[in-house]
Amino acid sequence: MPKVKGMETNPTLSSGHFETLLGYWKGLRDAQGGVPKRASLNPVEIREILPYVFLIERRAPDDLLVRLAGTALDEVSPMPVTGANYLDFCPDEHRPFVMDAVRAVVEVPCGHRFSREVTFQNGRSHIITTLALPMISETGEARYLIGVTVTREDVLAADKTPAAYSEVKFLYSEFVDLGFGLPEKTILDDLDL
Repeated sequence: MPKVKGMETNPTLSSGHFETLLGYWKGLRDAQGGVPKRASLNPVEIREILPYVFLIERRAPDDLLVRLAGTALDEVSPMPVTGANYLDFCPDEHRPFVMDAVRAVVEVPCGHRFSREVTFQNGRSHIITTLALPMISETGEARYLIGVTVTREDVLAADKTPAAYSEVKFLYSEFVDLGFGLPEKTILDDLDL
């Protein structure tokens, strides 16, 4: 597992999807000699995890446009994900955390893995875990995140149309050293997880 800051690696968050994406990203990094360019992303090379993959463009600190979201992400979301501002899925009190984590991922650059328990208005809840990694534009601007999000496979067995989120509770967060270091201080340092 990559080096993490601030806490032990949580063994319950292991997923082959994370290792697949991280291995693919590292291959691009090694071939390009740095943070991979978004244009180098070839979905065919990660087709087995595509339903769980997302691509976000950070156009401004509070404008996180979801350029791509796999079908599995739409299934656990209260609204379509592609084309939305990712912050629209976040409770107001969590927006500073999300904006700061995204800033750290693209500026350091580093990875970020976190888990949250999501409760829908219909009372159903489940744990969602995400790994986000940085990508750059053709001009070298650090503004993209590619990631993978996983949840229990049976989460939708009883309910194919989730209601809106009523509560989101962060459970776990870690930055991942991708060879460029880790953030010195973020809002995450002040969270009681």
